[in-house]
Amino acid sequence: MNNRITVIILSAVIVLLVTFGFIYDRKMRYAAGPFPGLRHHDGMMEGIRTGRNFCTPEFMKDRLNLSESQIAEINVLNETFDREQEKLMRRIRPEREKLREMLRQDNPDMKEVRAILERIGSANIDLQMLRINQGRVISTILDSEQKEKLDRERRNYRRSGPHRGPGGME
Repeated sequence: MNNRITVIILSAVIVLLVTFGFIYDRKMRYAAGPFPGLRHHDGMMEGIRTGRNFCTPEFMKDRLNLSESQIAEINVLNETFDREQEKLMRRIRPEREKLREMLRQDNPDMKEVRAILERIGSANIDLQMLRINQGRVISTILDSEQKEKLDRERRNYRRSGPHRGPGGME
């Protein structure tokens, strides 16, 4: 009888620990605020920062003390970037869909697969060039102190968080 009670109590404790573990994990995952994965460290933000989350005018205004004119210039730049990016994505999406359809076939035409991949690759290169150009133009808007802060943030970003590479997560 004592063994049954012990087993029941231990089972209940294990169930409670597992349940609270899941609840705690969910709270911690979503407690990061509007940008999950970001946490503050030594006055810098680190973690998952991709694309517009990293260089939004709000982020840059808070971290780099942007003036109103700088914010306006960056907003105009971002609107232009968004339009150009959407054009490129409209070019990429149908190609990806064609590729998916071809790869579902038993014997896809590999020359056509290559041609589609080259078109997707070309559009991706254009997208990366657009991002690089946006970064260069933003650099012309910032003063030297702001550029230095942004460079520190970028270095910190590259150092922290998950990175893809030959070994997967570093």
